[in-house]
Amino acid sequence: MAQLEDYFDRQSHVPQEVTRSLRLIKELDEKVTKIQLKLTSLRKQYKQQQSEKTKIEIDQLYEESVNLSQEKINISDKVYEVVDNAVQQLDNDLKKFEENLKSSMAPDHKRRFLILSKYQKEKRKKINQEIEQSKEIFQNASQSEPLYCICQKPSFGQMVMCDNQLCSKEWFHLECVKLKDFPPENEPWFCSAECRKEGKGRMKK
Repeated sequence: MAQLEDYFDRQSHVPQEVTRSLRLIKELDEKVTKIQLKLTSLRKQYKQQQSEKTKIEIDQLYEESVNLSQEKINISDKVYEVVDNAVQQLDNDLKKFEENLKSSMAPDHKRRFLILSKYQKEKRKKINQEIEQSKEIFQNASQSEPLYCICQKPSFGQMVMCDNQLCSKEWFHLECVKLKDFPPENEPWFCSAECRKEGKGRMKK
């Protein structure tokens, strides 16, 4: 019994670890959102003033945004790995435990096995419920992030802003719009022919 309790105690850290990771992802996402709002303002300012100081600030903020987004991705990958490994290890070890216990017990130990088996299943059910709740929280947190681009996913990696101020998506991942590099800062970039027409029309006014 002590061995079984020790096993579940070692697994019980998983929900707490996932919760901590979710908090960190939320904090990073809030930072990225603030940076992107600042970038939007600076891009408009740069178009009007062509200030080298503004350009440097844009580059620095963009690099910071990319690094924070990559950190979010790394944490997300780690969370999924931790949860999946915990579930697999839990199932595999419990199956082995049941098999070993059945093969080693004498007939007069049946009642003890039934009690132990019931305890074991209750503990496993509790751990699995906590893990599933953590996974659901993680998915909900991911879904609550602002969505951008034609892929309708959160911000990550390298992104470019559409110069049409009325663009509904505003930010786009470079790979989604088939860009290998950022467009020149002194040239407007539009995500579509519709945004190009609308954006240039507003520029002429």
